[in-house]
Amino acid sequence: MNEYSQLASLIAQSRQNLSSKRTSVIAASYKKMEANLTLLGATGVEDQLQDGVQETLESMRAAGIKVFIQSFND
Repeated sequence: MNEYSQLASLIAQSRQNLSSKRTSVIAASYKKMEANLTLLGATGVEDQLQDGVQETLESMRAAGIKVFIQSFND
């Protein structure tokens, strides 16, 4: 079984955990999966109201790039 399959199985098993520690078991599974990853790239978009931002985000999603939106309040 490859590494991803093992980790996916671990997460699936942890989600089925019915004990009072379920949340911490799931978190530990994800933490194990997220260990030793290499960030391939990141970008920032200052303002969704700027020209072309919506199209850029749509193009990134269409290309299979995961897009996360974070709102920062001054």
